[in-house]
Amino acid sequence: LLVTPQAFADPKHCYSYSECYNIGYGHGYTDGQNGYSPVDACHDHSQEYCDGYHQGYRDAISYNGNNGIN
Repeated sequence: LLVTPQAFADPKHCYSYSECYNIGYGHGYTDGQNGYSPVDACHDHSQEYCDGYHQGYRDAISYNGNNGIN
């Protein structure tokens, strides 16, 4: 039986600001690259996760915009 660490299974329950932020950042960056809407991204997540998510999303959009990728 493979057990997934709680922080990755449910980012709402991560253990430190940087851990939550980094998980959110990764999800936000991926969503930004794939063109997904961030509208409900923070629903039921910690503020730390949301801070990271929004920064990751902004970075992905900025990077894609600078490279001519839509």
